[in-house]
Amino acid sequence: MNSSLNLTRYLFILLNGILICQSCQSNQKLNWGDYQSWIASQESGLNKTLQIEGFNFNLQFIPAAYSAINDMHNTGIAKSAFDSLKMNYKNSFMFLVKVSREDQSSPLKTGVSNRLEYEYRLDQLSYKMMDYLLLQADDKLVRPILAETQELEFGSTLSILVAFPTDEIKNSLVMQDQIDFVFVDPVWGLDDQRFTFDSQDLIADPLIALN
Repeated sequence: MNSSLNLTRYLFILLNGILICQSCQSNQKLNWGDYQSWIASQESGLNKTLQIEGFNFNLQFIPAAYSAINDMHNTGIAKSAFDSLKMNYKNSFMFLVKVSREDQSSPLKTGVSNRLEYEYRLDQLSYKMMDYLLLQADDKLVRPILAETQELEFGSTLSILVAFPTDEIKNSLVMQDQIDFVFVDPVWGLDDQRFTFDSQDLIADPLIALN
């Protein structure tokens, strides 16, 4: 009986210790470098990758805090503006999609056999991507308000900055455990690519040292 009580007491103390450590960690401020590394890591739940038929798809969720601090570093905006910048960026949910080829060839030119096909692909990837990207939570579908393709004709990586309206997503984040980002292939003949995010990862807001 005593050994059972001692074991119960030990487990109780251990559990409380774990909870206290987690609480302490959540109150620790990350510096800018650590924060950048954290959001780009698989452990954060904010960076997803898929490989299919020689293509690499990478999807990075961009938190409002990251965008605000990035602006401050790039433009010299005062630290006192952080909260207002962050609130502005919270009006949209932003993602960066990157598409590349395992053999380092251009995704824009892969499978293209003539100039007409090339121009069609260039048009779809430059101006029509809002038709091919969406967020799905249960049966709710949300279309983007921005899909900006960057440096399409240069290099071996296709980058697309995507923004969704926060007002149409925030209720789903509360009601649903997971949200899917769906990439409907516009030109390559691949299956739709689906990236699943835990809702809690998307609304996590760690403390960041503004230095």
